[in-house]
Amino acid sequence: MKCCKERNVDVKCESRCNFDILSRRVLMAMFIGSDPCPQNHGRDLMLCAAQKLDHTACCKLKGVSRTAAGEKCLGFCRMTVDNRFQIDLSMLPCWAVLNDIKDCFKEEIILKVS
Repeated sequence: MKCCKERNVDVKCESRCNFDILSRRVLMAMFIGSDPCPQNHGRDLMLCAAQKLDHTACCKLKGVSRTAAGEKCLGFCRMTVDNRFQIDLSMLPCWAVLNDIKDCFKEEIILKVS
C-alpha cells in the first residue's frame, strides 16, 4: 500500500493495491473500463506488485513469452520506474501468463525476506 500511496494511485484503486486482489480479472476490467479503478493506474499497480524491479530473467524461465503476444509480455516483467511500455490490445494474450509473472514477483519477495 505504501508504494501505491507514493505513486499517487487513485483512491478507487486502493483495494487493488494488494498482491492477491490484483488478478487477471481485475486488470481486464480496468483495461476495458468496467472497474472503478481507472485504467491509467494499472501500470502503477503492477509496478508496486513488482517492487519496481526487473523480473525478466525469471519470466523467461517461466516461458512468459510463449503467448501469441510473444516478447511483448516481458514488458510486464520489467516493471522498473524507467520502463514506459504502452499496453495495447496486442498484449491481451499476456493475461494468460499473469500468474507466472506474479509468481516471479512473489519469488523475489520471498528471497528478500529469507
